[in-house]
Amino acid sequence: MDHSGTVLAAPSRRTIRIDQSDGVSMNDFIEQQNSENTKRAYAYDLQKWVDWVGERDIDRSVAVEFKVFLSETLSSRSAARVFNTVRAYYRFNGGENPFEGIKSPPRVVNAVPKVPEDALIDKMFAICTDKRDLAVMALLANGLRASEVAGLTQDDWNWSYEYNCYLISVIGKGNKHRIVPATEETARYVEDYLQIAFRSHNWLILNKIAKKMTLHQVEYVVESWSKRAGTLIRPHALRHHYATRLHRSGVDQFSLMRLLGHAKIETTNVYVNLNLKDLVRSSNMDPRNVTAGGMRIVSETTSDSRISQLNQVGLPAETGSSRESLQSGA
Repeated sequence: MDHSGTVLAAPSRRTIRIDQSDGVSMNDFIEQQNSENTKRAYAYDLQKWVDWVGERDIDRSVAVEFKVFLSETLSSRSAARVFNTVRAYYRFNGGENPFEGIKSPPRVVNAVPKVPEDALIDKMFAICTDKRDLAVMALLANGLRASEVAGLTQDDWNWSYEYNCYLISVIGKGNKHRIVPATEETARYVEDYLQIAFRSHNWLILNKIAKKMTLHQVEYVVESWSKRAGTLIRPHALRHHYATRLHRSGVDQFSLMRLLGHAKIETTNVYVNLNLKDLVRSSNMDPRNVTAGGMRIVSETTSDSRISQLNQVGLPAETGSSRESLQSGA
């Protein structure tokens, strides 16, 4: 490959340099993407490839070496993404593709995200003194992505007399549109903010100089208040918390899929993080596992320690004598 120093302007605060002279420009490949976040990710991925490959003659063996390098230096998710991005570029280029036929690095299937504890979320809202930041966190805790919050306009925030709630019109990944009902908490925080916000633009949430918030600024809001609350989290953790919270309340996964803007139910399944307590309680709803009184039956020989364990996960253990009384009354 003859490297000539083409400069790729990534959609971020810095310029990424990519050396590429053969075939279709990497810049063209990146610019055809719809989402600014996707453009930024592709620029990062291709930069990693160009930095690694250097002046080598590119063939299949080099592509395999790059796959090994990614697997050893990145998480499984990131390694797979970078590899697939580079392969997609060569497909777009239309020439010989050294990555074709090589399996991408394996991804961890259904990796369970870490969902913040309810107490942490409650504390973040309790200690926050900034109305703008409360509105940002409330929207994120209503299932929106950070980029979606930054991209909201005033036209996207509307009261529905039919449904008696605020409806949020969201443009998500792939320019897909969805409607998300605002919780009462979200409505309160957003409306409180709008009462004091200086309206120089149509953007719903503004930064400190009355301009559109950037993705970095949304991330900073969550990171700064979560650190003050005791545990650093990212904006996406609030979205995971929203999904898990709704699922625990009985919302079906197909409804969750629509609320989160997922194209596949498998993606939604990853967001639903149920701990052992949740799973045991769900199992306890089985009619063959629960008495008429909603008590989990344990035998006469069940030890006190076992009964204590059941109680610790929220399962009231019914003793043998009480079971006999239930059976006699049946």
